[in-house]
Amino acid sequence: MSVFAAAKSFLAGMTSQTGKASARMFSDEQLIRTIKRTTYLAWGTAATVVAMIFLIVLKPAPVQMDAAREFATMQRVQFFSTNFLTVWLTGGERDAPTVKEMVSDVSVLPAKWGTEPVEIADINVADLDRIVDGSKTEWWVTLGVTVVPPASAAPQRVYYLVTVIEQDESLRALTLPRIVEHSRPAVNVMADVDSPVSITSSLGTAVAQFSSAYFTAGEGTLGRYVSADFDGTPIASSPYTSADVMAIRSKGSIIVDEHEVGTPVRLIVTVRAGLSLTTFHTMDVPMTAHRTDNGTWLIDSVDTLVPVVDQMLPAN
Repeated sequence: MSVFAAAKSFLAGMTSQTGKASARMFSDEQLIRTIKRTTYLAWGTAATVVAMIFLIVLKPAPVQMDAAREFATMQRVQFFSTNFLTVWLTGGERDAPTVKEMVSDVSVLPAKWGTEPVEIADINVADLDRIVDGSKTEWWVTLGVTVVPPASAAPQRVYYLVTVIEQDESLRALTLPRIVEHSRPAVNVMADVDSPVSITSSLGTAVAQFSSAYFTAGEGTLGRYVSADFDGTPIASSPYTSADVMAIRSKGSIIVDEHEVGTPVRLIVTVRAGLSLTTFHTMDVPMTAHRTDNGTWLIDSVDTLVPVVDQMLPAN
């Protein structure tokens, strides 16, 4: 080999080695950068996890309401208010010491008591509300009372507001009761049964026979009047000796003797249940019945759910 060829070969080899070294240095730099990025990411992830753990551990637990305690307190407030209003309405001078023990400020006590108080026929809680102010809770209890004034035998339904203060589990009336207006919006809906059914039709006859057996004590079984789906027995403790069907209404108009066999019909049956010839109660009884293939009707159930119309009726 000539000197020129040997020099050319040597220079070519040196160039190749330099290229390989540069490539190797570039790969190493990439590796170092990758390691750094991975390290930073790992530390960041670890810091985030630690921070979340601290937040979870240090976060205060939500206050759990003691439902039993709340219910018991509410009952105590209602009982106290009822007793206080009863003593205030029906009491006289002799009951002043009792009222004095029930109020938080004796200066609110009346200077003079009536000598002929009213009578109470009924009393119940109509509404209840409260506001919590630190260690004290102020309750507003609206009570409905049926009172009979001394000069009248006619009872009246009136409402009184009793304000009660609760502190350290003790209850006292903050003021004397006062009469208030109390009303609720009327419910202007009606049962969705608008089509009368003749009580002398085959359906009416079946309903009448069933009603007599079901509501009248000692009238036997229901086997002939009910379908296999019926769940129940005659009311054994019924005080009634008669049960007469006064009216039947159906959900949608039906032709009794042409109604499709097996298709259920929802009814409301008005029954006059009698204890004697002159003492009776009128009841509305939801029922479901169906027509059989031989033209008779069977009762499928005495229902609890009453169908109602979809739209509100105009208020009276």
